[in-house]
Amino acid sequence: LLDLIAATELRNNGMALAEDAEPSAWTRAASQAIADLAASGEPFSSDDVCRMVGRPRHPNAVGALMKRAVDSGTLRRAEMVQSQRVVARGRWLPTYRGMRA
Repeated sequence: LLDLIAATELRNNGMALAEDAEPSAWTRAASQAIADLAASGEPFSSDDVCRMVGRPRHPNAVGALMKRAVDSGTLRRAEMVQSQRVVARGRWLPTYRGMRA
C-alpha cells in the first residue's frame, strides 16, 4: 500500500527508537561532531561522523541525528557519494553542508 503519512510516521517513530537506543554520551559526541563538521563548510556524510565518534549500536542512529539537524535548519543535503565502509558495499549516501558555513 502507498500511504505517505503512515510511512512518514513509521520513519519518525523508528528514528526516535534508534536515538533512544544509544547511550547519551555517544549521542552528545555525535551531535558535537555534526556541529563541528557543519561549521567546517565542507560536505560530509554519516561515515565522517562515525569516523569521529565510532559506530552507534543502532544502525539508524546517525541518520536520525542528521535528519534532526536538517529539520532544525543546521544542515542541508548536498550531493550523493558512495560509502567507503566495506559493510555498506559502496551504497550511495547523502552528504550535508552546514547552513551557516
